[in-house]
Amino acid sequence: MPEAFIPTLYLNHRCPFCLKLMIYIAQAGLWDTVRLRIFEPGSAEHEATKAELAPYFSKVSFPTAEVAPGDFRNETDALIAYFESRSGKKATDMPLLDYYATGVFKQVTELFQENMRLKGGAGG
Repeated sequence: MPEAFIPTLYLNHRCPFCLKLMIYIAQAGLWDTVRLRIFEPGSAEHEATKAELAPYFSKVSFPTAEVAPGDFRNETDALIAYFESRSGKKATDMPLLDYYATGVFKQVTELFQENMRLKGGAGG
């Protein structure tokens, strides 16, 4: 009998979006249902991972997951929704995820957007 497919999560170790997905996976108790491939940004492994995923996306971003053989997906909230649908564990029932999403994550994404605006205004 063939071995059951286990989804693989591709995660940038310093990414707030990846952390959001990891918090969901942890609170949902899904550790044993996924494989993790974690890399440091700018590392050789990061570059190799981007090259490996490039055929599946117009722009590689993280987190990314291979949810079935050859079925690669990204976008944090879409991945959380995917795992919610498979596990029945709702993100809205997870206090740590809500704490992160409405606090630190919100602040980090606002700062990122402000930084992008400032870079754009300064000629890129």
